[in-house]
Amino acid sequence: MNIPPPLDESWAQVVRWLAAHAPLSHASLNPPADPSDVLAAERELGMPFLPELAELLSHNDGTSEDHWRSAGFLPGGHALLSVAGIVDTYRRLAPAADDEDEPMWFHLHWVPVAWGITGDGVIIDQRPGATQGRVGEYLKYDGVDFAFRGQASLGRLLADLAVALETQTAIGHYHPVVIDGVLDWDV
Repeated sequence: MNIPPPLDESWAQVVRWLAAHAPLSHASLNPPADPSDVLAAERELGMPFLPELAELLSHNDGTSEDHWRSAGFLPGGHALLSVAGIVDTYRRLAPAADDEDEPMWFHLHWVPVAWGITGDGVIIDQRPGATQGRVGEYLKYDGVDFAFRGQASLGRLLADLAVALETQTAIGHYHPVVIDGVLDWDV
């Protein structure tokens, strides 16, 4: 697998594309996260965020809940969580956690990074070892799928998103479309 470009380059490309083609989705982006909020969240979760997540939050603190319709611009309709949203979602999922090598529902070292109105979302595996950093899709009724559109990391997900938007190509079976200023994905 090729190495993705630096996360900040991919993310800047996504943000520019949203501004030019999906202005309502672009408007859903929050300003950068306050570093003290990130530190407080890391303390609350009992672990530091992986560098890619910390870097993404330094650009945008997720998306605004006030723009729920236009914020779900990731494939699958997931909206990037703010620092507060990460903590709230983690608290909600933590009671289902177990310590198996491949838990079905949740592990305390999985960090939610995006969520949809259906209750499905995107998590990052922060456990030490070979699986650290992989991206999984949390499926409310089916558990976690780490074959999430072939994304080995948050950086790879954002790099693939940038390419899909620029070239109007699919990520997995999702094809980007803009409807009334909102980025959406046809299946």
